[in-house]
Order: sequence, then C-alpha cells, then structure tokens
Amino acid sequence: MDVQNIGGIPEVLIVDDDAFNRYGINLYLSNHGYVVHEAGDEDTAFAIAQRVRPTAAVVDIVIPAAPQARANIERSVGIQLVRQLKDLKPQMGVVVFSAHEDRGGEIWELVRDGVRGIAYLFKGVRPERLLDALRDTTAGHVILDGISAESRPRLTEEILKRLSPEERPWVDMAVMLLSTLSEREREVALRLAFSQTTAGIAAALGISAKTVENHVSHVYEKLGLKEIDDRAPTLRKSSLLAKAYMIYDLAYNDTPE
Repeated sequence: MDVQNIGGIPEVLIVDDDAFNRYGINLYLSNHGYVVHEAGDEDTAFAIAQRVRPTAAVVDIVIPAAPQARANIERSVGIQLVRQLKDLKPQMGVVVFSAHEDRGGEIWELVRDGVRGIAYLFKGVRPERLLDALRDTTAGHVILDGISAESRPRLTEEILKRLSPEERPWVDMAVMLLSTLSEREREVALRLAFSQTTAGIAAALGISAKTVENHVSHVYEKLGLKEIDDRAPTLRKSSLLAKAYMIYDLAYNDTPE
C-alpha cells in the first residue's frame, strides 16, 4: 500500500530550489490538508518520491540537476524529473510551475508522448488555482494554462497523427461521444484513462467496485469501444480511451487564466 493512502491523507512533493517558494507552498497546502515533503534538487526529489510515493508533486521547471549529471541548458531538469516521477507512479498528479514562457515546448513533448495527469502553470497564479490543478491532475486531466488557445489545435493534430490507421476511427468516435456520458461516467472514464484500477477508482469516488465495473461497461458501450474485442482484438480499449480523453481535454477543456 502506498504511504499516502494510509488514513486517506494526500501527500504532495514540492520540488523547487528556492526555499522561500517551497515554504510558501508548503504552508498553503498544509493548511488545506496535505502532508507535504520538500526537495530542492532532482536527486533528493526522486529519493523522496521512491520512499513515500506521493499522490501529487509540484515541480519547478528549472531545478538543479543531479551532481553527477552533465549540464544541458537545452533541457529542463524539471521536465526530466517529471518523466521519472511518472515512470515511478503513472497515477501521480504533477503540477509544473514555470516563470519562463519559452519552456512550453517541453510540456508539449510530454503531452504528445501521452502523459496524463499533468498541469502547466505560470508562477504567480492565485493559490486556489494550485489546489484546482492538484485535484484535476490526480484525476487524470491535462491542464495547460501556459499553452495558448491558438496552439492547442496544432498540438491536438500532432497527437492525432501519431495514431495508427487502425486506432484513428475508434479514437475519433470516442472523442465525439465523450460528451454523451453522464457526470459519474465521465469521472470513471477519466480515471480509467489515467490507468487507475477498479479498486482505486472505487476508493477515490466512494462507490463499490461492482458499481465501477458497471460504469466501465456503460462507458465502453456509449463510446462505441465495446466492439473492439471482436472487431479489432489487437487494440486495447483502455489505451484508446486514454488517447481520446487526451484529445478531448486539449480541444474542449478551457482553463481559466
């Protein structure tokens, strides 16, 4: 069992080399019920993540690299850490903070690679926005406050181009039909797309595993994915659902300034 699930208290890892920033975020999140861990560099952050497996992380896009690592000013150590955290625990919600407007392309790479449960926020947003982002990323949403509305169609098209010819019609159909799901079905579908287990979804939503299974069956039926087992047995419904939700988030989910 992950440490953060004991007693139901969410744990969050703050990664920022500025101790003052860490203190402020720590104080705010602690006052809102989080158990907070802090790190000022890549190595310390990953060591803590391995030990406590936090529910979420707040990562500055510019942090010091591990001492033995070769410096590369073209790559963000923060983004490198995000990939490590996601490999360690794909269901971890990650909020990436940036004070640099020229770093958005690296977030694009994560999204194009199918990384879910991630938010990109510029420093200086209101504190409540961080709480919203933590909640949304741990549910599996992709939040891109730092990516302009004009850029989203291009990013969406790049993701669509990465689909195989066999995947594309199924994903297109699912994207079109996602709006037909009920609110509860959307919650279940989103968490399923985020690779959460039936037990994990049940615990997160406060419903039984059997109820989750019923919702999953309805979701696949409504999105036209139920027929995949017979018509396209090499494809996985959960993978297609994840890709459909990624595109849906980019195309239809506006985020507040």
